[in-house]
Amino acid sequence: MARELTAAQLRNSGDWSMAMGGLIAICGLAALLAPAVGGASAEAIVGVLIGVAGVVQLIQSQEIVAWPSRIVLFFLGLLSLICGALMIIHRPAGLGFPAVLLAGYFVLDGSLAIALSVRLRHLAGWPWLLTAGVVTVMLAVLVAFQWPVEGPWAVGILVGTNLLLIGWASVRIGIGEILQARRIEGSPEAAVRGARHFPPA
Repeated sequence: MARELTAAQLRNSGDWSMAMGGLIAICGLAALLAPAVGGASAEAIVGVLIGVAGVVQLIQSQEIVAWPSRIVLFFLGLLSLICGALMIIHRPAGLGFPAVLLAGYFVLDGSLAIALSVRLRHLAGWPWLLTAGVVTVMLAVLVAFQWPVEGPWAVGILVGTNLLLIGWASVRIGIGEILQARRIEGSPEAAVRGARHFPPA
């Protein structure tokens, strides 16, 4: 049975998507800069930023009612939170552990993003989320084929790129939700069609 969403709900959802996406993108930018300012602690800082992005996604999964597969977004946030915690806890284990951890994280994170983009393909911003997922899986391939993941610079670049893409994709999804709300407001027929686009989460 379709979940009927009003234009106001879509606008609220779009606002949350853009705000949360902006926060995740800021975490990505900070991850890119972390090696320059954090020195030997850069990997721990990056781990904290991944965890913060995870908390943001967990909040997003509860607040954005218009996203059909909220459970997917919840697992994205949980995955980021766990990965960030592991990077902090196991930082003394050496560079090999972050490489293995990031490869697994990127595969799962990218796959979930791709799955979510397919569910959201009725929104104008879904190709950005699909692109973010594909690029994230490609990052995992680079790590798996031993692309030089040495030192904090490499970790910062990889994680920063991932978070920037996911954050920007969320902003674009939010814009798509607001555009959908405008279509619903402008046409009763569009309202009916718009409501049918949102199956139960």
